[in-house]
Formats: sequence, C-alpha cells, structure tokens
Amino acid sequence: IIVGIILSSRAGQSRAE
Repeated sequence: IIVGIILSSRAGQSRAE
C-alpha cells in the first residue's frame, strides 16, 4: 500500500512538470 502512494505521488509530479 505504501508503494502505491509513493508511485502516485511521483506520477503526479511528473505529470505537473
């Protein structure tokens, strides 16, 4: 479950960039 949150957070940052 923790990995999912980190992955989602990273995907959001990359998308914002």
